Amino acid sequence: MQLGLEACGVPEEEEKASVAAYHVGVAHGLVTLLRATIHHAGQGCTYIPADVALRHGLTLKSILSGSASPALTDAATEIGLEATTHLLAARALRPDLSPAARAALQPAAVVGLVLGRLQQHGYNIYSREALQPLGLRLQASLAWHGAFGTY
Repeated sequence: MQLGLEACGVPEEEEKASVAAYHVGVAHGLVTLLRATIHHAGQGCTYIPADVALRHGLTLKSILSGSASPALTDAATEIGLEATTHLLAARALRPDLSPAARAALQPAAVVGLVLGRLQQHGYNIYSREALQPLGLRLQASLAWHGAFGTY
């Protein structure tokens, strides 16, 4: 996200933009981790943090099985809630940001949509419906956020 700020000409002195970019970046990374879990499991690996897995009794065997389990759903929920916390922190800074910084943080709109979809499906990260492309909804959301300078 820092690269986006630089590319949009946001000066380094705009510290709140850097903080917001940090939060968007963390949220984006966590959501990507959740969406990619099924792919990684197919390759015999996982990037779910060990401490999160341990807290929820999640085993590597369970993750690699390719099937949802209560432990996997609980771990995904924790990660999803952490992503939501970062997304909300970034959005709270929006009123203090320049238009260029808000434009650079547009990927947050994608994060919000994916988090909403995961939440609708109970954070079942192996649900086909939860992982479907966002299609026109994504395009409309990006247009709306772009028009109103939000993210």
